[in-house]
Amino acid sequence: MSLVTVPFYQKRHRHFDQSYRNIQTRYLLDEYASKKRASTQASSQKSLSQRSSSQRASSQTSLGGTICRVCAKRVSTQEDEEQENRSRYQSLVAAYGEAKRQRFLSELAHLEEDVHLARSQARDKLDKYAIQQMMEDKLAWERHTFEERISRAPEILVRLRSHTVWERMSVKLCFTVQGFPTPVVQWYKDGSLICQAAEPGKYRIESNYGVHTLEINRDAKISSSEHMRIGGSEEMAWLQICEPTEKDKGKYTFEIFDGKDNHQRSLDLSGQAFDEAFAEFQQFKAAAFAEKNRGRLIGGLPDVVTIMEGKTLNLTCTVFGNPDPEVIWFKNDQDIQLSEHFSVKVEQAKYVSMTIKGVTSEDSGKYSINIKNKYGGEKIDVTVSVYKHGEKIPDMAPPQQAKPKLIPASASAAGQ
Repeated sequence: MSLVTVPFYQKRHRHFDQSYRNIQTRYLLDEYASKKRASTQASSQKSLSQRSSSQRASSQTSLGGTICRVCAKRVSTQEDEEQENRSRYQSLVAAYGEAKRQRFLSELAHLEEDVHLARSQARDKLDKYAIQQMMEDKLAWERHTFEERISRAPEILVRLRSHTVWERMSVKLCFTVQGFPTPVVQWYKDGSLICQAAEPGKYRIESNYGVHTLEINRDAKISSSEHMRIGGSEEMAWLQICEPTEKDKGKYTFEIFDGKDNHQRSLDLSGQAFDEAFAEFQQFKAAAFAEKNRGRLIGGLPDVVTIMEGKTLNLTCTVFGNPDPEVIWFKNDQDIQLSEHFSVKVEQAKYVSMTIKGVTSEDSGKYSINIKNKYGGEKIDVTVSVYKHGEKIPDMAPPQQAKPKLIPASASAAGQ
């Protein structure tokens, strides 16, 4: 508030002092006052420096009295050099700072460009991914709606009808069905699924654009396959049925063409003829299975063994059978009593060995091994000859592979 005395009639006014001025005006006035103070201080400092320089010059004049012009020129030259060095140093400092600033600005510009490029690339990738995801979602939705719109249960448009045909004539059954997804059609006869591979040539199944047909050939041509094998020569023709079943019953006809005429020979495989042939096949099949799985000796035993008294005799062999066979050793057709002298070992149900420690002349004789399971087996004989130390080795034929003797299967296994 101003201390200037104002008339009494203005003391009640709100703007009797300078506070009524607005903020902008006060800011301008303060700035003007500060500038004025700064200029006053600068002028005062300048006058002081001029006064001090004049005093220094007058003192030099008074002290030196008679300073020569050469000395004065030298002093002024040194001052000029100092001033020039100072200005050169300041210019170098300024140039270095400017270069540093320019380098920083260029690096900053490159960094901004890299950031901008990375942002643009990331934005492009995100846009592409968003568009692709949007298209996939749209296609999935359209596919779902399309399937929901058109999916329907199978509907038979043209039904099957009954047929009456002559014997040994072919017949074709057909019908039409629609549905989405495409329905799968299977043909049955008396509740059994019809398989073309089981009876090749008899059935022919086709499906074309919803029209399904089944063609039944009464006299189906037989082609050679794993189930039926056909062969022959100039003098003989044959048909082999592998693993026959009830479906193989029927009348079979051989047709032979001699270049002019066709000659036919028929064979009725039904009724008693088929039953007898099938029973014979079952017997052969059972015999082949038993022969394959019976107990047998694979190898390892000779028919004759000669050994010196006091040595250790070890007879080893390999056996086979399914199920695992039972192995029994005999001496002169009598059971061998196992002891430290006689020992028998069976490993992994196929490696068999008999060991006689310290053989004597009493150990000479015929040793037999029986290998048998429920499908049968075989018996192998080995002749052991013991001679004393110092005696001449007896002359004997060179040992050969022992010949087995078949053991028939048990009655229960034969029934199976």
